[in-house]
Amino acid sequence: MPRSPTTFQRIDFGLDVVVPCFNERDVLPETAKRLSVLFHELIAQRIAWNSRVLFVDDGGSDNTWGLIEALTRTNARIGGVKLSGYRGHQNALLTALFSAEGNVVALDFYRGYSCMKNSVQHQFSRFALVGAMGTAVQYAVLWVGVNIFAGTAPASSAAGYLLGSVVNYLLNYLFTFASGKSHIETATKYYAILSVGFCLNAGLMELFVRSINMNYWLAQVITTGLGLIWNFAGSRWWVFRDVHA
Repeated sequence: MPRSPTTFQRIDFGLDVVVPCFNERDVLPETAKRLSVLFHELIAQRIAWNSRVLFVDDGGSDNTWGLIEALTRTNARIGGVKLSGYRGHQNALLTALFSAEGNVVALDFYRGYSCMKNSVQHQFSRFALVGAMGTAVQYAVLWVGVNIFAGTAPASSAAGYLLGSVVNYLLNYLFTFASGKSHIETATKYYAILSVGFCLNAGLMELFVRSINMNYWLAQVITTGLGLIWNFAGSRWWVFRDVHA
């Protein structure tokens, strides 16, 4: 005999899904959207109408709480708890347990691979945009140095690299990583990364232009691409890395 379709018995219990958050601005909107769709399906079949998602802001610096507040105003199934400062993953969960009204399921943002992947992709896009601005400065100095002051391509490129680095640092601090760390710490680390990048830039330009006799514009494009990868990796995982993330 053919089997009848599977049916679910309705279970009217409240469910609070607790999501600890620390600097999750880049992934929070999409996560809230997907959880809202899931809750809509579950409420229609199995759980009580007053079930909700409870986001707990663990004192980050990227305005995650501002997004949580906005979500609570537009979606009745989303709630928020803000901690006064960083308290750590376990304390964030414990606070949420006391704030929850129904049965609790915890989701971990701290170690989610997909969230990390999305965040890296988003930050790299911003980093590349900032890099393009710094590169425009570098290329302008390169052109002026070679064509106006009759300087060598390696020396002009190096001068442009230094000036562009100032533009890059400020925009990455404010825009790409929204860092709340001390400028003393971040600037020191950032220019340590750039000092290696500076040597890489100068060395590759010397190799491509003088040793291989490559056109200096083509040499600069190749060098810039390699420098972008180096600078992003150092900035993302060392300079602006939040130790609590």
